[in-house]
Amino acid sequence: SSLRFDTSYRFSEHNVLSFTYDRRSVSEQPFDLEYDSDELTLKHKLDFGDRHRHRLDSELQYFDQRGTFDIRRTRWRETLRLTHSETLKSWYQLEILDRTQGSLSGVPPIEETSYLASGTLEHRLYESLVSQLFGFAQYQDFDQGLKITRLGMQPSLDYRKKNPWGAWLGNYSFRVQSDDRTGS
Repeated sequence: SSLRFDTSYRFSEHNVLSFTYDRRSVSEQPFDLEYDSDELTLKHKLDFGDRHRHRLDSELQYFDQRGTFDIRRTRWRETLRLTHSETLKSWYQLEILDRTQGSLSGVPPIEETSYLASGTLEHRLYESLVSQLFGFAQYQDFDQGLKITRLGMQPSLDYRKKNPWGAWLGNYSFRVQSDDRTGS
C-alpha cells in the first residue's frame, strides 16, 4: 500500500517551493519481504538572470525504511544551470549524502557519508554537433574505516543529422577515473 502527498507554493512563475511525502508498506510472500518506508522531499526551484535563463534547484530528502532491510538516508543536493549563450551552457552539482544501510545476513549495518561535486560544460558548435566535458570529485567515508576518493572526467562528441530516411547518429566519449582507497 502507498500514500503520497504533494504540494507546492509558487512565489512567482520562476520561484517555486514544493514538498512531497511518500509512505509505503510492502509485504511479499513467499520471499518473506516486509518493510515500511517514509520519504520526505523538500525542493526549491529558482529561475534567475537575463530572461530567467539560469536555474538553481535545491533538494533536501529524508528516507527511512524499516523491516526486512533497513535504510536511512539524508541527502542534500544543489544543482546550478547556467546558459552563457545560445551555444554554451554549463551546470554544476553538489551532493552531500548520509546513509545507513542494513543487511539481510545479520552483518552490522553500513554507514556512509559522501560528498560529490561535479560540473558539465556543453558547447553546440553547429546544430548537429555537441561537445561536452564532464568532471567530478567524490569523497566517501565509511564507518568501518574505508575512505574512497574518486576523481574523473568524461569528454564526449555527439553528432545528429536529420535526413529524408531518418537520422544519422554518431557519438564518441571516453571516461578517465582515479580511485584512491584507504582503510578496510
